[in-house]
Amino acid sequence: MSDTETKPSSHDVGDKKDGEYIKLKVIGQDSSEIHFKVKMTTHLKKLKESYRSLSSLHA
Repeated sequence: MSDTETKPSSHDVGDKKDGEYIKLKVIGQDSSEIHFKVKMTTHLKKLKESYRSLSSLHA
């Protein structure tokens, strides 16, 4: 083995954790706000179903 072996940077791991989630704020026509924290891998169908169930509670 050589002394010039590279090691993985811990800086890359920190940046990845910040980008795993998207924060959304949905404002309805009646000025009601619903906040979501969604993973990057979450399907939009699941987000729409959550919004529909939460918005029916507010109505």
